[in-house]
Amino acid sequence: MAYLLDEDTVRVVYQSESYATLSSSESETYGWVMDSGATFTGSHVHTIDYNREGFADFLNNDSPASEIFEGSGKLFSTVYNVFGEIVDGKNFDPTDLSAKWGNQTLADGTVIEFDSGEPSDINPQGDQRLTQGDWFFHSFCGAYYEQANKYGDGIGLEDDVYLMGEEWNIGQLFEEAAAAAGITEENARLGSGQDFFTTTMGLASMVVDVANETAYTVPALGQGGFEKILPMNPGSEDYVVFVLAGYNLEIEPQPMTIYIGKKGVDAQGNPLAEDANERDSFLGRNGLLYGQVYGMALDGATYESLGIEDVDVDTKMLDDYVKDADAPNSFGARYYPTSYRWDGFDTPENANETEIFLWEQDGDVLEDGSTESNQQPGGGVEAGGFTYFNGDSKTEHPAVDPDPTKHRFVQNLTVPSAQLGVELTDLVNELANNDADGNGLPDFISADVTRILAGVDGALTLETGGKGAGHIGKENPDGSLTHAIHIEDGEARMDQPDGLQWVKAADGDYLIVDEDSGNDAGERKYVLPINGDSLELVEPNTGYFLASAGGSDNPRGLAGVAAIPETFTRATSSEFSGSWAVTHLVEKNPETGEFYTQEDIAGTGAQEIISSVPLSEQTFIGVVQHRGESSGIIAERQADQGGQIFQFNISEPLKAAVVGPIPAFGTMGPDPLDSAITDFDGEKAAVFGGAGDDLIDNSTSGGSRLYGGSGANEILVGTGDRAIGGNGPDILDSVAGGGDNRLYGLSGNDDFFLGANNRASGGEGEDRFFFPNGGGNNVITGGGDADQFWVASAILPKASNIFTDFTMGQDVIGIAGIDGITEFSDLSIGGETDATISALGVQLATLLGVPGADLTATDFVIA
Repeated sequence: MAYLLDEDTVRVVYQSESYATLSSSESETYGWVMDSGATFTGSHVHTIDYNREGFADFLNNDSPASEIFEGSGKLFSTVYNVFGEIVDGKNFDPTDLSAKWGNQTLADGTVIEFDSGEPSDINPQGDQRLTQGDWFFHSFCGAYYEQANKYGDGIGLEDDVYLMGEEWNIGQLFEEAAAAAGITEENARLGSGQDFFTTTMGLASMVVDVANETAYTVPALGQGGFEKILPMNPGSEDYVVFVLAGYNLEIEPQPMTIYIGKKGVDAQGNPLAEDANERDSFLGRNGLLYGQVYGMALDGATYESLGIEDVDVDTKMLDDYVKDADAPNSFGARYYPTSYRWDGFDTPENANETEIFLWEQDGDVLEDGSTESNQQPGGGVEAGGFTYFNGDSKTEHPAVDPDPTKHRFVQNLTVPSAQLGVELTDLVNELANNDADGNGLPDFISADVTRILAGVDGALTLETGGKGAGHIGKENPDGSLTHAIHIEDGEARMDQPDGLQWVKAADGDYLIVDEDSGNDAGERKYVLPINGDSLELVEPNTGYFLASAGGSDNPRGLAGVAAIPETFTRATSSEFSGSWAVTHLVEKNPETGEFYTQEDIAGTGAQEIISSVPLSEQTFIGVVQHRGESSGIIAERQADQGGQIFQFNISEPLKAAVVGPIPAFGTMGPDPLDSAITDFDGEKAAVFGGAGDDLIDNSTSGGSRLYGGSGANEILVGTGDRAIGGNGPDILDSVAGGGDNRLYGLSGNDDFFLGANNRASGGEGEDRFFFPNGGGNNVITGGGDADQFWVASAILPKASNIFTDFTMGQDVIGIAGIDGITEFSDLSIGGETDATISALGVQLATLLGVPGADLTATDFVIA
């Protein structure tokens, strides 16, 4: 990451992903000395300062970076531990909590030493005690710099911060301690050492106060070892929202998670005292003392729509879904907390007493005859509630939408090799008003989820622009393969996506993805252009190759070549580790001809500058880790492994090398366009009706974009189509299709005839929605005018439909031709915050944001 140290200096911050003795007894980094005298080996967080003028011109000349280098150092010099104390050394006195670090300490202050002695069956690696520091920071992986007020005055964090977490699990360092505690491989869930490690304070979630060079351990965020902690737009001055990715100490399955914290309060939710100490003042004003971790959960109808018949939190249902090519690409969800909430530094808990085990507890009877608690929201789907949508714990980097009007993020799912987009659809309202239990935090947060990429072969092929040649090796003996596919796996898909950055440029939204798959042919870095509204790929199944790095077949590695002379160790995998836009630091203000000032860049300013520049003119920095370049001066200086920081542009246009099907165009008059009679190719087509009253029929195909244009149009969709009626009274019909369609009326009085599993939005005008064959599991948004929602017309729906914006006194619910429903009293109305409408034992509809008790007969038309 990078920011302005002053008007003339760019500060780049990066962290080393070091595992200290977990890798080997010879992998410790040099000791990092804090102001207190305490020392830490393992990961370091470095700063490098560059002359701003030279940094901005770096890609335009052949001069080395040393000519613009101005200094280096460390980001912080004071660190607080999980007990809320400044770490000042190390001892084994359990009452001296300032001489402790959480990943080696129990909640009662007992320090557990790492394995010692010669290699044995219990401890195959031998002595793993630290020699270069009192403690070690374990693997700061996906760190992030977030400036204050990023989404508006008072919205987001109050201070400039740098966030990182100790990731994963260090249980391999505790084999001897596990044996002493009676934990064996036979009775362990994960492994003896890993099981023992859950009984420590776990891994630190950390937030750095950049201005004061102070790092705080933040147990409210969790103790489960996150890959990345990423703030997103809360839309509120009173709350913060973070996306939490990874690893739950490898206790899996687990759901995707977010953190919601309340600003200005202490660990009990009370207003911060005016004389609060520096620690609590910083954490409290940034919403890091009082909050909870929330996990994604689904109701029974949604599980059924996704094809998941056996709802079992002990299985990886999320992975099963993303690897099912035929499953729908969108669904609704909610984020719910468990019963656990951190309640202050004075009552520390070991990691196994936090939420890490709770996600999969649903009241099962255990082997010892006891019954576990039921942590599923509302008792789980069997009780009519929600069940956590659990999957593999290795969800690495997320990326948030930088738009200050949006509340969205994209999450890489590393193990199933897929990618989801998540929009928190009613975040601002639910933060303020969804608190039935009165604890100051929302009871749940609603979300819409879009599967951007499924974890299946064929989901993603990269355009290489004639480049991206694969290294010759066992998977590519004649060198004919390119990085259009994952060469080692031989499949056209993303593979173990890791680094991720969302770029919102003047010409669109883009995701920059880094893979970390152990690809012998080299890890890939690529761009995915996405639709800024739907979060789908602009071009289905298509991305754009940027670069590859490392791999055991890499000819540079095989020739013993290294970026830093004489550091080559072996030909092995390298890893791209993220990308960050620095456009706002290097662009000049067109009004002044000078660089943008710190004041210009503050708050929303940085993103406003970035959003004014097209992708081809953006400037980025990135990092690549070279594991195979760790000898020579790197080893001598105990710097762990080699790597490079680099600067880059994406100057080539992102366009396919091969032109796809020609779009189908109508005329200025009425046009019949039918894919079944070859007027156009119905698969992934683009159809433009133009002026006139058009009929566009794609009901036997799908995956296309259908635009009616002006006039009174009729559009029949198939499966996975996107249809836009245009200006005029249009008919949009999905009855004959297979679902997963999105239908937009835009302006005019439009009629919608819906099958199952679609989304429809009326837009402007008085719109009507019908379900003639009993279609259910649709999500309907009427729009701003008076709309009619005919929830049952001569047939009951096979599943309930959801209406997102029903307005009492303006819209009406229609029911017609149903024996047994002749008046309002025949209906059963429920739902405290989201009204449910049922009759004859069938739920007909859900009205989001409308209390059931508020509905009256005047809101209905029954014929």
